[in-house]
Amino acid sequence: MDFTDEEIQQARKMKQAQTQNVQDSVVINEEEYHFIREMFFDDKLSILLPKEFVHMPLELAKQKYPMEQRPEIIKTSNDTATNFAFSLLPQKVDQEQLGDAVKQFRSIIKRMQPSNRFFDIKLEMMENIAIGWFDFKSPGLDEQVYTMMAFAVIDDKLFHGIFSTAYRLSEEWKPIAVQVFCSLEDETIKK
Repeated sequence: MDFTDEEIQQARKMKQAQTQNVQDSVVINEEEYHFIREMFFDDKLSILLPKEFVHMPLELAKQKYPMEQRPEIIKTSNDTATNFAFSLLPQKVDQEQLGDAVKQFRSIIKRMQPSNRFFDIKLEMMENIAIGWFDFKSPGLDEQVYTMMAFAVIDDKLFHGIFSTAYRLSEEWKPIAVQVFCSLEDETIKK
């Protein structure tokens, strides 16, 4: 069986993405990223993020996230095509409710956007925190979009994280986005 150059290149990218670690630098779409721990929400949580990502300017955030309740924090790549966004929702939640919250958010998005194609839904147990996440592909203006939504309980509140990029980059970014969300730490536990 003969493989095209494009198929071989894609297989190499997949293999490379699965072996990369956010503790080191990673290469995605020929760009190198270095990860640093950043603190958010009055130092209640920390997470590893690419140091090359910057805070998205408000005017651009209003365009990319047009709803009034857009994420509180949006970190973006230089070309603004890849984003990590975070909110700490005000409702009180405990760890036992996390799995149900993830399923409810997924169901809501499925009902609102039936054209989305959903992939995984997982609950990752880290040292001091549980991280629930799911991912999906959705139509976009220019190209399809890959999105991962992650949830955790921080200071008895629901953390909501969003990762988004072009779907064509999803195989490279997905394992990295999972590692980023699994690097989440509840700093209130340490105090």
